[in-house]
Amino acid sequence: METVPKTALNLWPRVLEWENLLMAAREASRSKRYHSEVMRFNARLEENLLRIRRLLLAGEWRPGPYREFEVFEPKRRVIHAPCFADCVLHHALVQVIGPYFERRFIAQSFACRASKGTHAASEYLSSMLRSAEDRWDSVYVLKADVTKYFYSIDHDILLRLAACRWAS
Repeated sequence: METVPKTALNLWPRVLEWENLLMAAREASRSKRYHSEVMRFNARLEENLLRIRRLLLAGEWRPGPYREFEVFEPKRRVIHAPCFADCVLHHALVQVIGPYFERRFIAQSFACRASKGTHAASEYLSSMLRSAEDRWDSVYVLKADVTKYFYSIDHDILLRLAACRWAS
């Protein structure tokens, strides 16, 4: 028998709480505090957080422009990074709604999760390969990458699925 997922209530006020916004700014600043955009934001931290909160309450928040740059590790890729204020808002949202999604993820999902990441994924894969080698003579691995996956999915469907998980 399939269970109906619980709906989380009253999340929006928690996103807008001062302590949540302040913690989000600190998290977004981690390892970036000497970047010029981050230093400008943090120099007027309270004013910027109050502005974000005011725009969100008024329904007037609009994402800022993305910065585009290239990285070459391990291969050439074009990165589109959000402005710092958008990063702060992202952290504020994830801090509140993240736990509701976290429990729905499978244990073998490692990207962008607390206490997970590349090293945890590598350790898990090594463990699974050792287990497979003990069981079978030949072991094969498929390494694949779906190019521009996020851009290729239907965002209306994604937003509808997400809307089923919480209500304000």
